[in-house]
Amino acid sequence: MNAIRLEPGISLSHRAVGFNPNESPSLAGLKNQASCRTSSVPLSFHCFGGNWEGQIHILKTGSFILQIQGLPPVQVGQELQFQGFGPLQASFSQLSHGVIQKVSSQAGFPVKERTTDIFIKPSTSQGNVQCPFISQQGSFHKEQESFIFGQVTDGEVVESCETEQLAPALSPFQSSRASNARGLNAALASESRNIKSTQLSLPNTHGQAIKAYHDFPIGIDLSTLAIVVIAPGYGETKRDYLTLAYYFASNGFRVIRYDHTNHVGESDGDHHDISLTSMKEDFQAVTQYVGTQWPTLPIVGVAASLASRIVIKAEADCSSVSLLISLMGIVDVQESLALVHQEDLFAGYVEGHFPESANVLGFNVGNAFLQDALENDFSTLESTLRDIASLSTQVLLVSAGKDAWVDQQAVQTVSQALGSSLVHNLIVPESLHRLQEYPKTAQATYRHLIQQCHHHLDIVAADGVVQDPNRLILGRQKRKEKIDQQQPLATEMGVSFWEDYLGHFQWIAKCPDYVKLLDHAFHALCPMTPGQYVLDAGCGNGNAGLFLLHELEEVKNGQQPSGGRPLQYIGIDLVPEALGKAKTHMTRTLEQIERSHPTFSKSFQLSWAQVDLQHTLPFADNQFDKIVSNLVLGYVKNPQIALQELYRVLAPGGRMVLSNLKPNGDFSGIYQNLVESAGQP
Repeated sequence: MNAIRLEPGISLSHRAVGFNPNESPSLAGLKNQASCRTSSVPLSFHCFGGNWEGQIHILKTGSFILQIQGLPPVQVGQELQFQGFGPLQASFSQLSHGVIQKVSSQAGFPVKERTTDIFIKPSTSQGNVQCPFISQQGSFHKEQESFIFGQVTDGEVVESCETEQLAPALSPFQSSRASNARGLNAALASESRNIKSTQLSLPNTHGQAIKAYHDFPIGIDLSTLAIVVIAPGYGETKRDYLTLAYYFASNGFRVIRYDHTNHVGESDGDHHDISLTSMKEDFQAVTQYVGTQWPTLPIVGVAASLASRIVIKAEADCSSVSLLISLMGIVDVQESLALVHQEDLFAGYVEGHFPESANVLGFNVGNAFLQDALENDFSTLESTLRDIASLSTQVLLVSAGKDAWVDQQAVQTVSQALGSSLVHNLIVPESLHRLQEYPKTAQATYRHLIQQCHHHLDIVAADGVVQDPNRLILGRQKRKEKIDQQQPLATEMGVSFWEDYLGHFQWIAKCPDYVKLLDHAFHALCPMTPGQYVLDAGCGNGNAGLFLLHELEEVKNGQQPSGGRPLQYIGIDLVPEALGKAKTHMTRTLEQIERSHPTFSKSFQLSWAQVDLQHTLPFADNQFDKIVSNLVLGYVKNPQIALQELYRVLAPGGRMVLSNLKPNGDFSGIYQNLVESAGQP
């Protein structure tokens, strides 16, 4: 991240100096502690291209609390650095660093009530937590025109894994092993390690083709390598577990990962016919194939989310694997579906309220899905416990500390029921239900799983080190499988789709996480000045434009316009109905603001146009000073063309802010926040 250079004489705006929000409970609690005493000076806070204002408080313990006006995108574990300006600079010879320990945001309405409290623990090379701009009495050198500049310097959050071993605590890489220990060829640890992926097709009991990949290391003897079978979660494909597969293949395993039939991915069948029994039968077909092809090799089963429940039942019926790894497994299907859908689908089905076809976990299925789960004893926690009582397979549990869909008490009940069958219990405290949400967390978890597999299968790792996959080879395979899975006709989304989608999208405007995204985009665009041209590319119903109006109202704070031409806002979208809503909402909001600040509307000129981002934009080169495109480019057929056009119309020295849904995103936490803040079902 590029640092912002500030001249020593620069001071903050009147808004920053006068900013003194109501203390949040977390901050008030810290201040009320007898051991804490605070003072504060204004703060300018920089994070991922945006700039926020607020105050920095010093506690007697030497830690800080930042009170920021707005919702900067910060997370626990990120590093910050601080620098004093004005009179503070004379006593501040070097940057002072700290690490975020706690974040508390209040996404309130109206706009001015939004604040974020960030608790910082200072860190210095000398181990002294007192910073140079703090007096010996534990307070700031608070002088006129003094302020502090702080910025996030580490954008990657390093997550840690907390473990609770219920088996004896042993090192996974002991030098002395039993005589039957499996040794790994030293070539596996080479920096030039290579993995090959070959496609497989095998039938299930209904004659449907299960499409799979066989991933294995090149250059070593495969005849003694244990085999990992990966069953993807509901709504996921074999490609979602490519990274995990390559971790295993880089560390002495062969991997079979497959797509369920009647599901997403490349295997046969229509999703309307999916059932938990069919998923179970697919797993059994794959493990039977592996056992027939390589009868002497141990098998490790890896099952994620809902697939974990079907594999537990499959193993209760007939044991086929030496070790079962449950990744964020759903143990109470009925409860998890109720958490997602905010209603008990099974109770509704029993009462006859479930139609022939309905949405379950984001996909349309037939009512046979619920019928099958009830009749074949998949649905409740009690049924899971009954299956566990029949297990002879060893189990390694992995659960998420922030799982929105799985009750941690239910996981604890399952772990206790497993008894001696539970060989290890791994808790990933910062993870959501989808482990891939945070790549660093996922990689740390993968390494830990491999260590456990090495230990429990008596595999001696070369040099006792878990090897990371070759990134180049992994990237090539990811691109290949992405191209293979693309279905252009199925992903075309025209005006009719977006009319329906945006017609149901207006409620998102009050979602706390969405407000935080808009706040970040606005601060990254600023400063905005009279006469500038602002393009909202893919404005939809006008949420970003409305946010901009409210924020600029706060900035101006009722002042007279600076003179000259007004700021020109142009919203463009493909959907005429959405443009009409954007115009209505923004015009009405501008009129409401004008009642309090009569001169405010003179600072703006609003206009809208129906434009398709997939074609040449009807604007001149270098026309716009600011461009924002919020959650749009990921839906455009040719995003590179759209980017080229947006860059063409951006003026030299202008700023463009783009947002997009990230790969492997887990929106369960966002959804729960929305449900908690919703005023109606």
